[in-house]
Amino acid sequence: MAKRSFQLKRSRIAIVFQLSILMLLLGLLQQLLSLGLWLLFSVLAVVAFGYALKQPWVRSFEHLDQQQWSLLHSNSAQVAQVTMRHIVDHQFYIVIYFQSVQHKPLIIWRDQVSGLQWKGLKNLARVF
Repeated sequence: MAKRSFQLKRSRIAIVFQLSILMLLLGLLQQLLSLGLWLLFSVLAVVAFGYALKQPWVRSFEHLDQQQWSLLHSNSAQVAQVTMRHIVDHQFYIVIYFQSVQHKPLIIWRDQVSGLQWKGLKNLARVF
């Protein structure tokens, strides 16, 4: 397998998707809950959404050897070595699962990479 390196940026599609689900949930709960409970839930949901936006994200990942990959997070200069278990292509986004439980699955949205890197990821998903 050729050496592959992927540079990721923040996904606007993911943020809009999460925000729209949050608004849909708030609209549904407005119909079901009393005003006080709905306001409490709304404040907690907005705080949780803000907290989720501040979480570190994977800035780049690179193929090392066979199923070994390196991950570079946005908040640190340390590179983590991971073993890839499998990749699932969902057309709008790709999910990469790792062997280690301490590493959450990596979701890569279409707008996070260039067109050439997106094609490379789709080919990689077919191989795995």
